[in-house]
Amino acid sequence: MVADQEHPVGSLPAEVEENRATWRGARFLHNCDDVTGWGDEIEFAYAFRLEDGNGEWGRHLWIYSEQYGSVDQVAWLVQKFLRQCRPRDIWALTYACTCSKPRIAEFGGGAVIVTTDDVRWEDVRSIAEKACRDWKGKTPPDSKT
Repeated sequence: MVADQEHPVGSLPAEVEENRATWRGARFLHNCDDVTGWGDEIEFAYAFRLEDGNGEWGRHLWIYSEQYGSVDQVAWLVQKFLRQCRPRDIWALTYACTCSKPRIAEFGGGAVIVTTDDVRWEDVRSIAEKACRDWKGKTPPDSKT
């Protein structure tokens, strides 16, 4: 269906232009067939900024969340950007999982690494568990008492 495809502004097919008022949600989510359950809303916050404080970044997109954010959606958006604008680049985001009350297994975080061909996820719990397994497999150093 033509309405599910992205088109540059000003060059929408007549079929899409006629039904434009029925379009809902973020444009970058319209052709996201491989992920379901997102609905039509952007589940992260963003702002365009001019500097990072050190003057190194220039104009950039700041992506953040106050309460809940969809790292999946951010990864999808970044992968679309890389495919179109920077096919040789890699991009990474770190995130924190928090809870308002101290509960076991409700804190942590992770990272998502995005390229044009892959989205890879790492979470701190898996990294910690792997480090513990690796440590247990080693002979402890001699202790001098």
